[in-house]
Amino acid sequence: MARTSPLHWVGVTFLFIAAILLLVTTISAPVIGDIAILKVMLTNKTDIRNSSVTFGTFGHCVLDVPPIQ
Repeated sequence: MARTSPLHWVGVTFLFIAAILLLVTTISAPVIGDIAILKVMLTNKTDIRNSSVTFGTFGHCVLDVPPIQ
């Protein structure tokens, strides 16, 4: 096995971090609603509805859920 310089391991570390960040952005909304690029709370909040729009890599999700009591 060949010896490698410490600079090699710095590059490997950066590649690993980039792969993890790519995975996070790939599974963002609408695949997983809690991980989002941008989340907007809509102003049409009433006693019946609590609406929001979540933007992710592959599109957006519109959530229209009743508030927790």
